[in-house]
Amino acid sequence: GNGSFWRLAGWVAWHGLVEAVRLPPEDATPYVAAVADLVEFARCPRRYRLRRMLGIEYDLDWEAGEDADAEEHPRRIQGTAFHEIMAEIGPGAVPDDETVKRHFPEARPADVAKIREWAEWLAGQPLVRGLAGAKAEPEMPFLTRVAGLPVRGVVDLYAPGVPLLLDYKTGGKVRTGEYAVQVAVYLEALRSLGRPAPDRAHLVYVDARQVVEVPDEPETIRDLVRRFREAHMGDGAYPPVPSEACLHCEFRPACVANGVECPRDQRLF
Repeated sequence: GNGSFWRLAGWVAWHGLVEAVRLPPEDATPYVAAVADLVEFARCPRRYRLRRMLGIEYDLDWEAGEDADAEEHPRRIQGTAFHEIMAEIGPGAVPDDETVKRHFPEARPADVAKIREWAEWLAGQPLVRGLAGAKAEPEMPFLTRVAGLPVRGVVDLYAPGVPLLLDYKTGGKVRTGEYAVQVAVYLEALRSLGRPAPDRAHLVYVDARQVVEVPDEPETIRDLVRRFREAHMGDGAYPPVPSEACLHCEFRPACVANGVECPRDQRLF
């Protein structure tokens, strides 16, 4: 029961894509990896093991998000609603209050205002204005092979005629290095599907008000997939990889990285 992977035998059919899937090999390689699996692994194999394989979640914002007196909900909840709304109305439109409440019934006034502000800023971006009249595919699901590994994911917005690929980020911090892997996998997936792929993707940080270009790096993604598969077929060590991301990792108290061990009284488990 790992929710990160589809453990299926026989035939898998999804959105018209049919692919033969055989019984698993004698190792832990997943049948189908989510794009989020590759992103977590690239960030830190140890974090990937804890979150994606073992299903351990430690959300530092959860209790704050359940505070009925807070002016607004946590960013992750606002972000989910924003993605759903953009899939319905498109990135060039601004939702009215009724539309926001339909997708987000628990929204407080500050939630509605923030989502509308994000949409207004997004609609004014040159990339989005250039989509006028173009065919766009919001929330485009895919299941294909990336460097031989079956990978599934959902692209926030894909316009094949341009071509253009956008991924919305609603967090307040710009973490391009981490998310660059995500959109680079998307580009490789488009090629695998035989769809027109741009030479770069765009991360759109609606809260930070930034648009970041991410160059296409197919060799980097193929190397990542190779290391991902080797880790599952190896001894299962999944060592931590110290980086700036450690400063924001909720597993810091449970991790030994860069030769520094967290005091036992500060560990999560």
